[in-house]
Amino acid sequence: MTNENSLVNKIVAELDSQINPVVSSVKANNYKVEAFPELPSDYELNHPNGSVLVRTGNYRPGLLNGNKQSDFTEVLLTLLANGLQGEIGLYSLTEITRVAMESVFHNGGRFYISGATPPIIHQDNIWERELVFILPGVHLVGL
Repeated sequence: MTNENSLVNKIVAELDSQINPVVSSVKANNYKVEAFPELPSDYELNHPNGSVLVRTGNYRPGLLNGNKQSDFTEVLLTLLANGLQGEIGLYSLTEITRVAMESVFHNGGRFYISGATPPIIHQDNIWERELVFILPGVHLVGL
């Protein structure tokens, strides 16, 4: 679990620095980037623009030829946006997040997007969408 927490913390820090540059002429475009809450039902979206919530997903090892093993680590990002004027704002946040996440490296590998859910519109005009990123790896078994 500690490795998962450190991976989530690394991703949160890197995404925050890319989505919200330190020197920003338009602070109104910033989003809150943080770890997915332990109790999602208690989470309150209080940032005026929205949040990107980060958590790890599945770890799926699989055997390849000989003594090599592949693995896929999934990272799930939940995008929450406030008061969008239609879907354009959510798709803009989606693209900003995709580009930022695909520039994050971990153990020499780069994340890439492997899926996304359709947007959900909640009663309080909060738009939600989940992005799935995957980090492939190959390990030598028994070494």
